[in-house]
Amino acid sequence: MNIKNRILLCVIILQIAGFTALLLHYNSRASNSVLEFNRQQIMSAVVASVHHLDATAAQMERTALGLARSGEHHQQQHHRTHPAEVRAVLQKLLVRTFQSFDQALGGGIWFEPYTIDPDARYFGPYAYHNGQDVMATWDLSSERYDYLNQPWYRLAIPADWPRDQPRNADLFWSPPYVDNAGTEALIMTVDALMYDNQQQLIGIATVDWAMDELRQQVRELKLTPGTRPFLLHQSSGRYLVGPEQNSELNTIVNNSNLLNLKTSNASELQEKDGEYLFAARSQTGLVLGVRIPHADLALAVQQRLADGMTINIGIAVLFISIMALVLEVLFRPFEQILNRLQ
Repeated sequence: MNIKNRILLCVIILQIAGFTALLLHYNSRASNSVLEFNRQQIMSAVVASVHHLDATAAQMERTALGLARSGEHHQQQHHRTHPAEVRAVLQKLLVRTFQSFDQALGGGIWFEPYTIDPDARYFGPYAYHNGQDVMATWDLSSERYDYLNQPWYRLAIPADWPRDQPRNADLFWSPPYVDNAGTEALIMTVDALMYDNQQQLIGIATVDWAMDELRQQVRELKLTPGTRPFLLHQSSGRYLVGPEQNSELNTIVNNSNLLNLKTSNASELQEKDGEYLFAARSQTGLVLGVRIPHADLALAVQQRLADGMTINIGIAVLFISIMALVLEVLFRPFEQILNRLQ
């Protein structure tokens, strides 16, 4: 073996040794970095989903407050207007409101007894989506339904609350419940209080949020092949979408970390059984989260490192080829001298 080939062989051996050492060091550090990056990506996706929930809830709160202000205005004007005219105006208002608000199932304006009509204990128009149309009804304004004693109404105005005393909040969110007024849908209701000029409680305005579309969106949240998304309500302590495929609606939540979660930023909660648990809380008390097997993130790390390995090997081969070419050019004059000496 001539001196050129010996030097070339030494360079290649040193290059391979150095490349191997760097690669081992890179893999040890890159695996942790890639794992942390993937975890941050998952937490960002959970946070984005919760922010979407909060944006929808905020729109419903604004709508409920707008309806409440309209109800207060018509209560103040009712002595100048016949109750029949107030009924017609409020009915049209509700239909127009929900025609441009597809995310809400419906909503209503519910007055305390005899507030608008001295002959009517119940005065509560309601509008709801029926296919592509919005329908208005007074069927719930009756003794049979008795909206004054429905849980969603008593949440905002308890039966024993003095009507001349303001409540400690303007908005109240009900826990999820099945609407027994006809739709049989799983809904949450936001209540906005109404007051008269003397700050007496005169009723509430409501907006109903149907949970079926939200639950389907949560089921379709697949961040990794083995992702198990879930949705729960803290105060009721029950799942709306369970982490297991066979979980039924209203399965009890046994995880105290989830029930005590307070932040809207995604949190990684300590879990066993080879899973990561990421969750965040919305302003309405809903907690959205995902359970992800450790193997899913480990596989993602391996795939990312394999891609990096391919690039690094290509760079090493290119470098060795360039070194061989450089040595060939450098040693060509020496070979000519050696040939002449020989």
